[in-house]
Amino acid sequence: MGGGRRAAWFLVVGLVLSVVIYRLYAVDHASSTATVSGLYEFGDWGGQLTSAHSGGNNPLILWAELEPQEGVYNWSPLDAAIAAARNAGKKVIPRIYTNVDDVSPQGTPNWFFASGGQYYYPSDGAQNSGLKSPVPWDAVYKQKFGRFLTALGARYNGNSTIAFFQTNAGNGIFAEAALGSWSSRTNGWIFPPGYSPQLHIDTQKYWLDQWKAAFPSTPLAIMVNDLGSNILENVSAYAAGKGVYLQTNKPWIAQSIVNTFKTHAPATKIAMEVEDAGCQTSTVAKGFEGMIDTVFGYGFPIDYLTLCEESFANPATAAVLPQVQARLRTPAPATTPASSTPPPSQTNTKPTTSPTSDTEASSPANAAATPASKLVITPTPDSGTGLAPSSAATPVATLMPTSPSISAATTTPTADAGERSSDQDQPCGGENSLREERSPCNTSDRQPMDRRRQSRIRVRRRLHA
Repeated sequence: MGGGRRAAWFLVVGLVLSVVIYRLYAVDHASSTATVSGLYEFGDWGGQLTSAHSGGNNPLILWAELEPQEGVYNWSPLDAAIAAARNAGKKVIPRIYTNVDDVSPQGTPNWFFASGGQYYYPSDGAQNSGLKSPVPWDAVYKQKFGRFLTALGARYNGNSTIAFFQTNAGNGIFAEAALGSWSSRTNGWIFPPGYSPQLHIDTQKYWLDQWKAAFPSTPLAIMVNDLGSNILENVSAYAAGKGVYLQTNKPWIAQSIVNTFKTHAPATKIAMEVEDAGCQTSTVAKGFEGMIDTVFGYGFPIDYLTLCEESFANPATAAVLPQVQARLRTPAPATTPASSTPPPSQTNTKPTTSPTSDTEASSPANAAATPASKLVITPTPDSGTGLAPSSAATPVATLMPTSPSISAATTTPTADAGERSSDQDQPCGGENSLREERSPCNTSDRQPMDRRRQSRIRVRRRLHA
């Protein structure tokens, strides 16, 4: 009997050890075979997690989706995106929207405005549709989005499947820094109430601090625009000084962004979202070739490129993606499986944290520019074209659209108005999403651009998939 029990015990121990060894091998094997790429799919609906060339995708999610009721969180959209990428051996670059212009549904939950949060309409289209966006320096917004941000960080900070988080520290349209647009009703720019260039700078720094406090162990990026009044330069220096990545969301950019990225590339990473005409030319070899050569021709190093799904799916462009990857400064780190299973998707918590200091960072020296080689595409025969809550805030009355000076905050820009005041302020194709709506650029070597239209189309695809 004693010998039989010992034999059974040794058998059980052997089985347990076998399972442990197998699991360790499986985890190590998954890590070693994970895609190492700095190329990511814009959005998460195109199925390009299966592409051998993608490092992952870029989930676009609304605050209204994640906190449908105040203090009650529904993490399932982001949980699902992270799980899908992890299972494919890839990573994600998530983005949270509070301002999606005139795209329905609204980015910010209605309960926020019902609780006294200030709002404005960032465009004529948003006002026509009744789609509100929060005022980024509003005390109620700081309190309630700050609480959400703390909960977001408590759940996802340090998650190994997140390559980096695209912050909404700019608090503008589609989480960039541009807060409004040109209004044909008033023949002036739409700004949130109380706007000034310095307030815009200070508020972006404030939200960068809150994101850093919520995500001390996860890389972050801020998506910048050329807005004049040294907004780009001030905010970029502050972000780079804190190790926050700098990102711009178009291949044709203003010289001010080129200079800024060259200045700060030694201190942080650079990301670019590469789209053209709603991705219409991304499956045409010559169009894709032109975009890639343009992007790498600016002379600053690039660490991450977010591409259209068609760039991965079309054989002609997919065939040269290894060459594109090789031109990046550094590949994205290898994907490793998440260390633990996330908790249930519905929670009701009110965490707190403390903001970091708001100290201006100094700018590093300019980066040396290295000329990029030209990309040549040979189409294949079957390619086709085919934050802690702020101190108790006094409720702010909801602003009703009764006066342009309050609800729309429209002005006639001057040289010191903040956003660019005319088409002559920057070259065609510059990174000012405010002016492209009314004056799309047309040149002989590319398609006309209408960034707001293409963004609306692609965000709707994510929200209504």
